[in-house]
Amino acid sequence: MPLHLVFGMINSKDPGEFLGPLKDHVDSLYTVPIPGEDASLSADELAARAYDIGMMATPVNDVSAALSAIRQSEVGPARVLIAGSLYLAGKVLAESGLDGVESETS
Repeated sequence: MPLHLVFGMINSKDPGEFLGPLKDHVDSLYTVPIPGEDASLSADELAARAYDIGMMATPVNDVSAALSAIRQSEVGPARVLIAGSLYLAGKVLAESGLDGVESETS
């Protein structure tokens, strides 16, 4: 099953270090800025860093655009990993309405 990575990161981290171990495991990479974060690397900067380590990346404006592109490119089931920054994860959870959800334990 294909694995698509949607990736955003702030400028105090090294995108190459993060992406290197994933290089041989992802089928596509979409880079995104982190909304509202001044320290966010741009989608173009992240795509360039990915290219530096031998990965092709598609810079897009936001996570929604990445998900739309993935939906259009897939005809069957696929996995999507949204990663790179806790700031990005927080934004995705907030936009999906899941930021206040508490986990239940048995």
